[in-house]
Amino acid sequence: METKRLTYEEFINKGSEHYIEMVQLIDTKHKYRMEFTEDEKDIQDYILEFQRQVKLDELRNKFEKCFDIEQQ
Repeated sequence: METKRLTYEEFINKGSEHYIEMVQLIDTKHKYRMEFTEDEKDIQDYILEFQRQVKLDELRNKFEKCFDIEQQ
């Protein structure tokens, strides 16, 4: 029986506590060089995507702040 795989949107909507737990899981498995399941590989990709989005938002906010200052 095949289970439904978690999508990126579902992963993000689970909240920050779930995100932190998954980061800890991935870090632990990396640390001990354990094999990842397909779901864990997906979660690892989702974590990286979320981190990229956060960084893009930070850069966008900095740009908008600089742009607003120049417009004054």
